[in-house]
Amino acid sequence: MTNTLNGYTPTVGLREFVPNNDRDFTVGPELLEFRLAVQKSVKTLVRGSEHAYSAVVHFPAAMRDKVLENLQEAREHALSFAWSAESQAARERAVRYFRVFCTMLNLPEAPNRPQDMWVLQYFAVFMGLVWKKGDGVNGLAGSTVEQQLSQVCRWLDEAHGVKVREMDRMLSKVLKGLKKKNHKSQAMMYMPYVTYVFMQKYWLLQGDAQSLCYRDAQSARFLMFWRVSMTAETVSHNGSKRDKHSRNLMHENVWLLGGDQNQIRTPAWEELVSVLEKAKRMRLLAELKASVLGLKVKDVWTLFPFTKTSENFARPVTGSDMVARMTTRWVANESFLAANPSFDRKALAFFNVNGVPLHRVGIEKELKTLMLLALVREPDKGHLSPLKFYFNTHSERKGGATWAKENGVHESWIRWMGNWVSLAFLKYMFVTHGDMSAAAGLLEAALQTSRQ
Repeated sequence: MTNTLNGYTPTVGLREFVPNNDRDFTVGPELLEFRLAVQKSVKTLVRGSEHAYSAVVHFPAAMRDKVLENLQEAREHALSFAWSAESQAARERAVRYFRVFCTMLNLPEAPNRPQDMWVLQYFAVFMGLVWKKGDGVNGLAGSTVEQQLSQVCRWLDEAHGVKVREMDRMLSKVLKGLKKKNHKSQAMMYMPYVTYVFMQKYWLLQGDAQSLCYRDAQSARFLMFWRVSMTAETVSHNGSKRDKHSRNLMHENVWLLGGDQNQIRTPAWEELVSVLEKAKRMRLLAELKASVLGLKVKDVWTLFPFTKTSENFARPVTGSDMVARMTTRWVANESFLAANPSFDRKALAFFNVNGVPLHRVGIEKELKTLMLLALVREPDKGHLSPLKFYFNTHSERKGGATWAKENGVHESWIRWMGNWVSLAFLKYMFVTHGDMSAAAGLLEAALQTSRQ
């Protein structure tokens, strides 16, 4: 099984994503000979009878194993185009834990009857209540267990044809209970716009590199609805590996294009051109200069991160202030790379402080502290308390969507900017006071009409 558990997933490490056109599949000599034999046989069997098919000669047994091994490599090659190394590793890790759990208890690792689904439920509570993390805390977060079970369920479906969700209604309740236990049944809060403004002003007043990095990254989450569950995210996710960069928005994937040449000839523009020339990034420089004629800065300046499946995730940077801040950050990153030639360009996160990416644990601690400070300084402005609601960085994405809808932004734009593929994004946009007032007015008008 090529040192894997399920035939195609590596058991260790995360491979860097390589563009499809840089990867080739090697056809072995046995597989090549098999292909020629198949081609010859299918030509002779045009409109062949059943007797003719029964007379097809079997491929030599000594070469058959090599052919099957090469075809397995071909399958792995095809699958590598379908999902990223990070996703493969996450699937393998979850399945490995589940299979070891089942094997050691002599339980079926592919339960296929409703009465056997308790195996998955037991595995869920084992990981959520019994498993001991590296920091000594018992039990993984409920959301983490849910992600693990999702991967296991997908594996059971793809590898064994077991439709867990159709047979087991209790598993979802177990997972819901684990999540509520972790969060003490607190509702997921969203960040109000007034709190976003408070934090932005606070960090700007502080003025140090860490605060300004917090400020820019938060704007990307709040105004552009970037989420932290995709590869192109704004904060590092893994708490045990501070240098992990596979889940950051990488500087290498950020492209700044467009702009009116007359409007854009600012000190930042001149420095950007100078940095590109020094770095000999002539292709980007040529594209940058070629795209400025007759265009507006605020209309076309764009960030170009890529998702882990190489999908183009181009989204515009909205507002002249955001354009200036993102341009300044890009130039600062290029200057950092020029001053540190030994630093791996591909390992530099776009939002970083001296090469160190923001970390999710640190940023959520900072946000919670500032939310409490906002409540103390502005008790009557409408800030929400993180002591009464469950809060994380995803709350900014929800808050940004709510604020955008309240200000008349069309739902199709919000859906596109946030890369929501279904109507699930509607759950993030809460009913605003304006919505309630408008609805009340319509209902009152309808009642008045019915009384006449």
